[in-house]
Amino acid sequence: MEQRRRVQKQPKRDVINGNDPSLRKSKALRRRKVPKRGSDKISSSTVILLASSFLGLFLLGYMYSVIGIFSGRNQTTSGGNALANGSGSNGSPLALRGNQPQKQTNKIKLIDDANHGPLQPAASLDDVASFLLKLVRMSSNDLRHIYEDEDRQDDSKAKDPFQLEALERGECPHVDSTIDWLPPKIPSDASTLFKIQQSSTDKDSSNRKVGVWFEHLSKAGGTSMCNLANANMPKKDVPQYYCMPSEPDMVDARVGQWTNRKLQNYIRDKKKYFVSNEWEPFPLDKFNMRPSVDGGNHDDSDPWLIFVTTLRHPLNRLVSAYKFWGILHNTAENKPTLAEFLQRRENRARNDMNDPQGLGKHLGANDDFLAMVGRPNFAMWKFSGGTMPLPKSIGGAVPWGDIEDEWVNSFLVAVKTLCQYDLVIPMELLSTTHETKDGSGVGPLYDILGWDSFEDSHVVNTGPILNSKAKESDLSEQEYDELWDKNRMDMVIYYWTRAVYLTRIHCASRLVA
Repeated sequence: MEQRRRVQKQPKRDVINGNDPSLRKSKALRRRKVPKRGSDKISSSTVILLASSFLGLFLLGYMYSVIGIFSGRNQTTSGGNALANGSGSNGSPLALRGNQPQKQTNKIKLIDDANHGPLQPAASLDDVASFLLKLVRMSSNDLRHIYEDEDRQDDSKAKDPFQLEALERGECPHVDSTIDWLPPKIPSDASTLFKIQQSSTDKDSSNRKVGVWFEHLSKAGGTSMCNLANANMPKKDVPQYYCMPSEPDMVDARVGQWTNRKLQNYIRDKKKYFVSNEWEPFPLDKFNMRPSVDGGNHDDSDPWLIFVTTLRHPLNRLVSAYKFWGILHNTAENKPTLAEFLQRRENRARNDMNDPQGLGKHLGANDDFLAMVGRPNFAMWKFSGGTMPLPKSIGGAVPWGDIEDEWVNSFLVAVKTLCQYDLVIPMELLSTTHETKDGSGVGPLYDILGWDSFEDSHVVNTGPILNSKAKESDLSEQEYDELWDKNRMDMVIYYWTRAVYLTRIHCASRLVA
């Protein structure tokens, strides 16, 4: 990335010819004659003693300067290795400003590294799921106080277990040796082979093919990800219609309903290496197409999959869905309010869940493919394989504790599903964290997929980019509170995946593989 440098003009100074204005006063002072005083005569022995003292001080100062130079040279050598790697001593990217040394910053980083050792992820996916379940069981008021209230810093009880504020600043704040909510990193076998495959001019040289399964959550950056796929991969390797596989009679062949064998044949025969599933929930059996999975593929010619998705702030995603389908693409003369739109969408989703031909039931393509895009806890529905039930509110509040047996299993499945994804990207960070602070271009998408072109990382498929912040919508305070409570699972999952994403960037040097 090209860096722009600001050059500040300095006044011309002719030091060589003695015309520097800053030196004129001192020269004038030196030309003044000091009156002689008879009592100030100095003996020759005194002069010799003074000269010897000055000479000694000069030699002593010279020795210290030589020692400082060699000491500084050693520091520069060790620091140079970090700069060459585009990272500081704790693995976080460095913001370089020309050639100015960052002495104070480096000192702080070294002290920080000395106090904090390596970080271990959670021992198992069950541990991660149990940790998040405790959070979801908190009241919505307490959760909102932790993540949204401006006065939370003055409240010792409002402690964010993810330490998101520090992570957002680019710090690695974790002190404990084990991060109970951080899932183990996925082995890189498929990622490594995918990058080799994409860089090779002869893609038929290897029997094994690797494709990317992109789980597209509507209004959560899916179109941007598809554009990035086209920018970083040969266009012939990507399905033409919004990255969704097509068939002769279907422009969107609904890949979420395909069997593993059908998808394997598609990747191998059609040579398409990026597929997007937008309407159906994530089919859990697709994990059998990951390397070395029991019950999965072990044939050398069976393709592997890399799993990628993007998540968005749940309430903002609902507002975006409203502006897109409730307003922009709504031909009705009288447009619904946001609250009316969301209630209608919830009713529509409930009808679909009661329909034997509903989304995710693999009994044929449901005509109402938009049935779920406005439902509460949409991400949980997606990643639970379509099992997450709709909340039943009583007087505007959802009795989550009373109906726990209805949603806990689906919640745990969704968490474990996301833990097994190679990359979960918060949509809001898609255009800012694909490269390090020093502009070296090494980030999560580069690390997993080898992508390094990000010019169109925020696009919309139709219409202008709109303000979709739920806090700035026409919802009343009570309606906003109720919407937050209905989507509390998605809210916790969103903040968690954001923390996981940033931790793997800013704590990279301390994480144990």
